[in-house]
Amino acid sequence: MNETAPRVPAQRFSWSAFASVALGAWVLLQMGWALDILEKTIVAIIAVVFGVVAFVETSRSRGRIKGRWLAVIGLLLSCAYLSVAALLLVQDRMLNKSARADCASNMKRIGLAISMYADEHDGTIPKTFDDLRPYAPNLDKLLICPSAKDTSRPSYQILLGGKKWNSPGTIDAIVVTEPLGIHPMGHNALYGDGHVEWVLACVETNKP
Repeated sequence: MNETAPRVPAQRFSWSAFASVALGAWVLLQMGWALDILEKTIVAIIAVVFGVVAFVETSRSRGRIKGRWLAVIGLLLSCAYLSVAALLLVQDRMLNKSARADCASNMKRIGLAISMYADEHDGTIPKTFDDLRPYAPNLDKLLICPSAKDTSRPSYQILLGGKKWNSPGTIDAIVVTEPLGIHPMGHNALYGDGHVEWVLACVETNKP
């Protein structure tokens, strides 16, 4: 009686490992392109999931499923992107925070110039920024928000020109503001008592 040779388990390739490498490589190649960072982060997370699945199934298969090292490469690629994206996000937030602080400082100095103007003009808020030149020698620099892309014109606008500065009618109202879009999620605003406050984009401001 002839003895039959033991059957060797069929081997196959892990498609999860291939998907992890492909997606991980894609997000790294897209790093320099102007695509939504959220979109690329989601793809990188999917690549991590595929990589983990591939690594587990290849480890448990006892050689029946190939692609373990491919899964490791996919994990490394996607984790590398997520690490870089996290660093860029932190850097962007720090830069935005610094720009917001510099913008608020500009507005406070504009408020000081308005106060000096009002002292000499019966308490009136000027209608144009040009009226503030005698009170702010560096006015042109103060009128440009550090986050503004368009530096050819003032980043701010006067809403209550002609009204009384630091009066019951303006003390809680926004006197100088900046358009939405210069900063993420909101803007700085100068109030009628001279203080500057961050206003969220969803909060409606007073109209001129």
